[in-house]
Amino acid sequence: MEESKELQLLQEWAPLTYITEQIKREVRIGFSSMKQHLTCIDFTDTHISVGSDCGVIYWCPRSGLKPRELRLQEFGIPITAIRIGIPSKECNWIATGDKLGSIHVFQISTKHSSEDRVYHIPKHHKAAVTTLEWSDSGDTLFSGDEIGIIKTCELLFNKTSLVGNKQMIDEQYKIIQLSFKAPNFLLASTLHRAVIIKNATRKDYSIQRIGKKARASLMPLGGILTGPDAEPLVLAARPRQKLWIADINGDVIKTLIFTNLSSEPFPEIKLINTAVNFTNSNDLTNVEFNRIEKFTNNFLVVSHHHGILILDTDSIAVTAALSGLHDIKNVAVFCDEIMFLEGNFNIVRLGWEPDPYQSQLSGKIDDHKLPVGEALIDISTRLKHGALSFVPILTATFQGAKKSSDQVSEADEASELPPIVSVDGVAPLCVDRSTVRCVQPHEFENIALAQKRIRRKKPIQRNRRMKVSSGVDSGSDSLSTTSAFSEFTSDSELSRQPSLTNMALEDIPKDEYYSGEPYIPADIKPDLRNLDAISADVSSKEKILEESLHLNDVILSFRKTDIRSNSEKDNENAKPSPEFEDALLLMNQSSNDDSKFLQTINSHHSDEHFLDLPSVTSCAERNSSCMSTPKHHDEDNHSILSEKSHLEDAAVSAFGGLLDWDQVKAPESLKWFCVSENFILAGGKKMNAYVCDRREKTISWKQLDFSTSQMFMSPKGSVIWKLDVNIAYELRNNDLFKCDWRTVSRNVTSVSLSDFIASYICDNQLYLQTASSFASSISSPAYYVPSPLQLAVVSCYKLFVWVLSEGNKVQRREGVSKECLTGNFWVDVVTPDTIQVKNITAGPNYSGWISSTYNNFYFTKDCSENVPTWFQLLLIEPLQSLRDPIFHMVDSTLWIAESDSQVVYHCDSAIEGEEWHQLCEGKWKLVSAGGIFVDCGSLWLCSESGRLYQTYPHSCSVMQEINPPNNLDILCLAASSEVLWLLLSSGEIFIREGISNDCFAGKSWKPLDMEQISRKVIFQHLSIGLDSVWAVSKAGEVFVAIGSPFSMSTAVFAPAWVHVESEIKMAKVFLGPELHMVWAVDAQKNVYVRDAIFPDFQIGLSWVLVPGIKAIHLSVSSIGVWAVSSNRQVFRRHGITQNNYIGDYWQRHTKSLSLISVSGDDRAWGLDRKNALVMRKTACFSLNDVSESKNSENLVEDLWEIIDTEILS
Repeated sequence: MEESKELQLLQEWAPLTYITEQIKREVRIGFSSMKQHLTCIDFTDTHISVGSDCGVIYWCPRSGLKPRELRLQEFGIPITAIRIGIPSKECNWIATGDKLGSIHVFQISTKHSSEDRVYHIPKHHKAAVTTLEWSDSGDTLFSGDEIGIIKTCELLFNKTSLVGNKQMIDEQYKIIQLSFKAPNFLLASTLHRAVIIKNATRKDYSIQRIGKKARASLMPLGGILTGPDAEPLVLAARPRQKLWIADINGDVIKTLIFTNLSSEPFPEIKLINTAVNFTNSNDLTNVEFNRIEKFTNNFLVVSHHHGILILDTDSIAVTAALSGLHDIKNVAVFCDEIMFLEGNFNIVRLGWEPDPYQSQLSGKIDDHKLPVGEALIDISTRLKHGALSFVPILTATFQGAKKSSDQVSEADEASELPPIVSVDGVAPLCVDRSTVRCVQPHEFENIALAQKRIRRKKPIQRNRRMKVSSGVDSGSDSLSTTSAFSEFTSDSELSRQPSLTNMALEDIPKDEYYSGEPYIPADIKPDLRNLDAISADVSSKEKILEESLHLNDVILSFRKTDIRSNSEKDNENAKPSPEFEDALLLMNQSSNDDSKFLQTINSHHSDEHFLDLPSVTSCAERNSSCMSTPKHHDEDNHSILSEKSHLEDAAVSAFGGLLDWDQVKAPESLKWFCVSENFILAGGKKMNAYVCDRREKTISWKQLDFSTSQMFMSPKGSVIWKLDVNIAYELRNNDLFKCDWRTVSRNVTSVSLSDFIASYICDNQLYLQTASSFASSISSPAYYVPSPLQLAVVSCYKLFVWVLSEGNKVQRREGVSKECLTGNFWVDVVTPDTIQVKNITAGPNYSGWISSTYNNFYFTKDCSENVPTWFQLLLIEPLQSLRDPIFHMVDSTLWIAESDSQVVYHCDSAIEGEEWHQLCEGKWKLVSAGGIFVDCGSLWLCSESGRLYQTYPHSCSVMQEINPPNNLDILCLAASSEVLWLLLSSGEIFIREGISNDCFAGKSWKPLDMEQISRKVIFQHLSIGLDSVWAVSKAGEVFVAIGSPFSMSTAVFAPAWVHVESEIKMAKVFLGPELHMVWAVDAQKNVYVRDAIFPDFQIGLSWVLVPGIKAIHLSVSSIGVWAVSSNRQVFRRHGITQNNYIGDYWQRHTKSLSLISVSGDDRAWGLDRKNALVMRKTACFSLNDVSESKNSENLVEDLWEIIDTEILS
């Protein structure tokens, strides 16, 4: 009953007329106009997005600003579905589907409208789109249509291009509702049944029906996924007002039958006004649950054509209803608010409280639109229909004016300004006397450092529309648009930025300044000096800026670096190496043939660089106070840093290769590609073949005259084969435009070419032959290499040959040489049991590269080892979710692409991999590695039974059990250099004394004197550093004790705890070896960092939010911060320095953990999902320093021990 009383407050508080009044009722199409009706709606806490039957989307700020019109590429097509994606600080995402089946995704910038983009996939569906759903990551969009087809769209390369993939399933009946839930489940509700799709964003998804039987009749019933991520549940509507609760395997757990729809009265949701007839009928006997949305607590919002129901799944009853409406088109739910479209042009909001934005819009809501009592509504209705018209009382007038009464009457404020009469001879000016925002201190740098280039000034264009790319490549269903901003900023562009005092007119609302006359802001004063004086002043200021930025040094160093002309460089690059005299020649081919020449994106000359996009995983915008300074300005700070800074430089040098991924756009969707040192061959779905020269400044593709299924090329490009209908051919000449092909073999399924060996699989058996160059007129004989396995894939590199069998077994051929081409015997290559190998590639120095069925990549440095160690590649975010990937290795570059995609990624610096292995048996509750640095320190463990152990970092073979101070539970282990603190469940703190290099386990426990705050505060988490101790109370308050944790154990006086005042309630706090690295997590799992921490001010100023992830645990090293997210994914924050304390971006790692702890030198230990202790091992494969030796000593397994000799010199 209490819940029903609470739901009685759910009502319409005020109409949203401040939004609907700004939406046009008619839209002009060509020379005619048509009435506009709203068709669909979605909203967030800050914006409302509605679509119309004229193909217009309105992006309406709830703060009352003017809505923005977003139009489809095909204007006039009704919009049938709309969905707002996960917003960010930089932009918002809106997905729409129309009646023709096309998909549009709008990227709405929060800064400048010129940065808006729109991605379009025409006729993605063959019928009207009925529903849309975003994945939790915001990279995948699911769509369903009228004929039962579900398809996906993906935003590739950090959301810069939209790719429409093939359809997932065909249910043959209309899709009613889609619901996605982490980690990777999609529920699809149709007219016929409900199905759950596991691994929805991957290629290896599986489909499971909910329940054992389908419905007896077709009915529009919806469903959602709910519950925790670990064990999600399915709520599926059933006929006759029933709900199924099922697990993710489709098994029905129980059925909820709502019997009070016709038998018991329930509260009616009150409305102020309706757009159509309203009957207020509670007859819900024949109502079915069309769509289901999650509401607050245990409530569900169920919509049908004539009303809305609020269901309580605990009491299995209808707790409130809105019924009797004529037509409800679309319902959206966000947090504790409900909005729906009623009729053709009415938006209704339901909530427990008034709209907070409406309360802030003073003067925009009339008195007659405010909520009134039920009695007044009844009286007004009777007066409207039964009363006669009232005749106003005549009042006496005096010379045209009415006599004023004693009572003060209120009137609406005038909406128009009085006319301004011009005076002859004086130009009319309208001066804005409002206060103009001053330039903030952090904005001076943006103004001073803006690069300039001379360009002709153009008039400011008002109401600029978003730019849409006009064409789509044939055979491709993807479209990529680029921003209209250049990397340079002109004077006119600077003047249009709203952060400057000379704010442009288009950045000021029209109702504030527009009156038809010229406009001059009040703070702009005329410059009465002559032109020579102005020029001299500008020159002197430019010299001051040049000296402050050391531009002379930069220019001189650039000139000293390379003084050759561009023509000399081009000639040098154009000279063919004598090593490739027999390689493929394309230089004599004419590039004037437009039919064979396709210009594509060159990643080196594109305005959009990979690092400028928002994060590898989710990049946060840097705070202006933590921008890093140039190295030559930071010599004083650099001298203060300890020897750990060298460790950081080594880490950046080794890890920097992970960020050096570039992209090349292919002419069409790829099915295959191969790369040599100078050329790239690629082919698509239509069996077209293309070639481009890597030595050219811009990547330009030329279409070949022939069609082929696949082509192969040796690393130097001297051997080229093609495969057509399982028939292998080799190229006899070096001209791809005048080809002379020679048949090699039939029934060929796999081919691999090196500069010495040509290998292929025919009838599941391996054949090897000497690679014949173009100069050879006679084909080399092929030798059969017997194998007991049925082979599927072969890969070779120089004289290294290995194969993959149909049973996913990997073998290498031992003893292959130029004298003995077939080798001596087969050797098994051991791969991890958890990896099901899908494809293999041989690399330099006997390195092996494999991809798994889950599309993960692994490498080992030496396949010749008895048991090679496999490391999983740490890749950028676009490469972590590829479907059916294609990868290729040459001497200095790794190439990866996705099948049916146009984007090819390549890296030519360094590749990092990691491997997590279990250290010891047992289940653990806590682990702390904060006291480990290089070879010193101990690893501290607490078992699930509460026992405390000390062991060594690399091996747990020797473990020493330590008796805890009492039998209470240990809440927190905090370790630092030669010190260990324990926080018990009672709030007591104990310090381990006697820890040293001679006694790692320590000698005794000493309780910490908590007399200062013990009666007021009870700690729930603490962390220790080298110079301070931070703790969090159960009330979420943060305290700090200044001083060395080691000296506090022997100090005479108790430490002084200082309260860190803040409105944010924290849950945990974490410290690292560096003084400036203090991080915390609040109760909502948001991550914060403490700013402005200095040796003489260790308490800092405030907490700064670090966006990107929700975390349950952190661990801080000297150069990075590690985090465990709410779904147990591991992330690392990169780019943290003393000047940039917030860092640059989060990088997602390959392991799922429940807890992580890192040492001062950034080595990691953790507890997996089974609470087993695991340790991270890293390896870095340098592509720049690939040597010819089999066992190269230039590469060291540990990532942090890699030192570039060029840097040291």
